[in-house]
Amino acid sequence: MQTAVAEGVAATRQKYYETLAPQSLAPLWEVLKGLVPTEPRSKFAPHVWQFAKTKPLLMAAGDLLTAEEAERRVLVLENPAMPGGSRITATMYAGLQLIMPGEIAPAHRHTASAHGARRQWRLHRRGWREDRDEAWRFHHHPQHGLA
Repeated sequence: MQTAVAEGVAATRQKYYETLAPQSLAPLWEVLKGLVPTEPRSKFAPHVWQFAKTKPLLMAAGDLLTAEEAERRVLVLENPAMPGGSRITATMYAGLQLIMPGEIAPAHRHTASAHGARRQWRLHRRGWREDRDEAWRFHHHPQHGLA
């Protein structure tokens, strides 16, 4: 008897849910546990990119193709749990760009969100340097070093 009552309630609710869908509505009580988990559940995995292992691969790209051929000769840091996603996390992209001495990477521009408050960090011979780019302004990345 109790099973029949439960089945009747489930059928009534299902009918109700079907009336919600055409209005692009959904019952929060059916999905709340997945939206607000008791602890974080990320699809991404922690990972460390070691520069000593990465640098030779980046330098090899310089032997394989020119800056013009690649448009941007960049190795994207990809989270190992999301191959092909071109990102470290759901909201963070990072890449290592190779610009050989005398090269100038083609001009391009970014939206404000591409740099996260329009900030970009670049590794120069003397260490990391912060560059600020205005949103949607064309710029290029020159390498004035000696060959």
